[in-house]
Amino acid sequence: MPRHDVKIVLGDFNARVGKEGIFGTTVGKFSLHEEKSPNGLRLIDFAGARNMIICSTRFQHKKIHQATWLSPDRKTSNQIDHVVIDGRHVSSVLDVRARRGPNIDSDHYIVAAKIRTRLCAAKNVRQQTQGRFDVEKLQSQQTAERFSTRLALLLSESTRQQLGIRELWNGISNSLRTAATETIGFRKVQKNSWYDEECRVAAVRKQAAYPATLRSTTTRAGWDRYRELKREARRICRQKKKEAEMREYEELDKLADRGNARKFYEKMRRLTEGFKTGAYSCRTPKVIYPPMPRAYLDYGGNTSPAC
Repeated sequence: MPRHDVKIVLGDFNARVGKEGIFGTTVGKFSLHEEKSPNGLRLIDFAGARNMIICSTRFQHKKIHQATWLSPDRKTSNQIDHVVIDGRHVSSVLDVRARRGPNIDSDHYIVAAKIRTRLCAAKNVRQQTQGRFDVEKLQSQQTAERFSTRLALLLSESTRQQLGIRELWNGISNSLRTAATETIGFRKVQKNSWYDEECRVAAVRKQAAYPATLRSTTTRAGWDRYRELKREARRICRQKKKEAEMREYEELDKLADRGNARKFYEKMRRLTEGFKTGAYSCRTPKVIYPPMPRAYLDYGGNTSPAC
């Protein structure tokens, strides 16, 4: 890895870092805990051996903004999520603190790090990628006629002059793109199409009940209400997602029945994108062979089974 690259290690280390001064600049002075835990010592050794700094303990904050994990009894809080950066770029970290406001459905709080770094100007500016045209709209006769009329007009204007092969091809390509953009447009990529109004309302109700759990005066009834709303939101989202998956499977069956291989494999590739099959260990079954005939053994045959 190049030396000038910014190396950052962050996450849930399950490590409590203390305020001991024997570790020098590897650990800051504003930890939530007075003494380190065994995992904290491992984290300090990891950072010290690689000239890295634990930035989570370098900034002074209130204790509620230092704690990153809350125990199930809602009383014990620890600072076990950390941000570690190489010593060369430690001055780029301006602040690290826990954010209790965002609801992430976890017993951990979000840890936010404010980082300022100097970036060099990009020498090679990447060309903006263009989306795919929504060619399915050409199935409509009215849209197809509008596209062909617009394309014929643009082609007549671009081929009016005597041009070379390259200029002629550029004119045809630009005419096709312009006609497609004006008549059919680009395909809209919809993520989580199953997330409808019912899911949004359930999420809003759950989010509205979350701030009350952050108050020190929260009662058990308040926590029970929030947990119930969280379970309800998860149930609704799982149900909507399952219904959407069943509709996708039914559409795949219809495409297979119609013999539309192109759209079938396109939809299959989109549905299985990012899916990884799990690794399963295969244990050889214990085979019990039947006893060999007595006559075969008296003859002196081989008792090992045939392979």
